[in-house]
Amino acid sequence: MTETKVKKIRRKKEERLGFNWFFWISFVVILIPCGYFVYLLYQASLVSNTPIIGDRIKNSIVYTINDEDVKSIEEQVKNIEHIENCEINLIVETLRIDIDADDTLTNDEYKQMCTDIYAIVDARLPIATYFTRDGDYKQYDLEINVYDNLDNEETRMVTLYKNGNMEEYTLQVMSDPKNADLAYELTHPQPEEETPEDQSGEATE
Repeated sequence: MTETKVKKIRRKKEERLGFNWFFWISFVVILIPCGYFVYLLYQASLVSNTPIIGDRIKNSIVYTINDEDVKSIEEQVKNIEHIENCEINLIVETLRIDIDADDTLTNDEYKQMCTDIYAIVDARLPIATYFTRDGDYKQYDLEINVYDNLDNEETRMVTLYKNGNMEEYTLQVMSDPKNADLAYELTHPQPEEETPEDQSGEATE
């Protein structure tokens, strides 16, 4: 009998990978800024409907307008005839007065109402002191808006504006375009004129 030699085949042991430090360290490094970014988005979403109230001209105001001044002006403005609603606020160094006036009034009467309110403000807060530049101090801005029903298709609005750099206020009917002809062309586009080539092309078809 012949002896059969049985060769023993040695199987290589599978090498097990150890803990991948490079992967996890990279993952953590990337995760930290991403997590912080998500946190900022969440915080921003909580105050998305809140106006940012800051010091636009910090250290640029000599005389300060307080709540009592605003309330006093509001009480006097409400006593003006033909005013249906009045809203006054002081945000970002701008005293803004919004007036919902009687729809039957003319634009000239809206302008007169703006100047009357301007006089009330000047009596309580002198324009030369609170709304005029004093050297490097810019002081406040003043904005008075008088309008009719905002639900109308053609809302009328008159605005009086004054800032520290202006010697006098500006008074403008915001609902009327400065260039009426240009506004008409933009809102009423004219049909394009046919060129001779287009007319000849139509004739040959």
